[in-house]
Amino acid sequence: MGVKNLDIRVNGGQSVFYPGQMVQGNIHLDVDSDTKVKEIRLRFRGYADVHWTEQKSRGSGKHRRTYTKHYRSHETYFDNIVKVLVPGPGEDQLIMKPGQYTYPFGMQLPGKCATSFEGGVGRVRYYLQAIVDKPWAFDNEHFHPFTVIQLLDLNGRTDVMNTVENQGSKTLCCLCCESGPITGKLRLNRTGYVPGEKIMVQGEVVNHSRRAMKNHQINLLMNVNYHAGGKTRRVQTEVAELRKIEIPPGESDSWNGEGLVIPPLPASGLPGCSIITIDYTVELQVVPSGLAFDLSVPIPVIIGSIPLVSVVQQFGVPMNKPTTVHAPESRVNPSAPPPSYSDIYHNDPAYPPPPQSMMPENIPPPSYGRSALGAMSGGYSEGNEVDNEDAAPNSVQPTNQPSNQNWSPMYPYYDWNRPDANFHVKEKEQRA
Repeated sequence: MGVKNLDIRVNGGQSVFYPGQMVQGNIHLDVDSDTKVKEIRLRFRGYADVHWTEQKSRGSGKHRRTYTKHYRSHETYFDNIVKVLVPGPGEDQLIMKPGQYTYPFGMQLPGKCATSFEGGVGRVRYYLQAIVDKPWAFDNEHFHPFTVIQLLDLNGRTDVMNTVENQGSKTLCCLCCESGPITGKLRLNRTGYVPGEKIMVQGEVVNHSRRAMKNHQINLLMNVNYHAGGKTRRVQTEVAELRKIEIPPGESDSWNGEGLVIPPLPASGLPGCSIITIDYTVELQVVPSGLAFDLSVPIPVIIGSIPLVSVVQQFGVPMNKPTTVHAPESRVNPSAPPPSYSDIYHNDPAYPPPPQSMMPENIPPPSYGRSALGAMSGGYSEGNEVDNEDAAPNSVQPTNQPSNQNWSPMYPYYDWNRPDANFHVKEKEQRA
């Protein structure tokens, strides 16, 4: 068989890193028979990639044709290759005897890296790749993804403590006659939050129409903008929700400080990445019965990764050790039972706190939660990366390696309160 197993083990099992930190560990190789090897390489890579397709048409009449247009963009943050084993002088290969081999490595992250992100048509991804290059045979390889977090400190923004209010109205038609309006009002006492916090909402819905309102809800919307080829594809994802029942004609209902818990998510903007940008909105949505458009009342909010010192002091948060919170790994129907959050590990070395130099004083270390968007999509060599298009065919045979398809980024999560049952993911797309 030759190479029986190939693995990358990072020191301490660490899987979350911050810009400028060292990534250290060992390549482990198990060989069960004499194996010819040209070299063993370690690749250390960070990049952002966007790719989607659209159906277009050209010509007219019987000459009209439909074609597929690709939109692509790519950023490379670093791409380093180190040879950890090479043949002797004047030789083009070596023979590895049966046994177990260990090769240590150490790589330093650049001082500026975008936060890891996995989306439907774009991603920011970091990984280590070990390659056993064999002559006249398929190579063996192993991928080891990890999370990088670029911190966004809310304390550096002066506008996030402001109280914000918005309102809207919509007039419905009933049997061709104009009905009274439905009105909605939404109020937030601030606009800056971190994952794990509750957004305390206040609002009111008044139904002056002749129809019942099927329901009304408060949504946290994640808006991801993918930029490629001079075009932007905007995908809106509903990541948390609070819902109330119907409002009969002529009646009203209100929101009085209910808490919308923010799930593990990347910070606003996705700093360091120019081809993917992220913003968030809290929205009051009123759903009429029958055929009618919803009433939406939005307020933009900022999601950071370091909480406001004033909020920490207000809650009297103790300086607890970090924990790990496992968020849903797949999309959850909003009407389904809430996911379980009992799987929490204390002081896990795989998820260390940020360096003290990056954190303000008197801020407790975060927990870490698996991305509420779920696991990564696509592999590492499936033609969805711009710089992979010229890869040599039949150069890789990772049949004995884990696929990492269940891997997803981890984000800072401040577990001040037990998460409520309002996490789910529901996408709707907008294009600009």
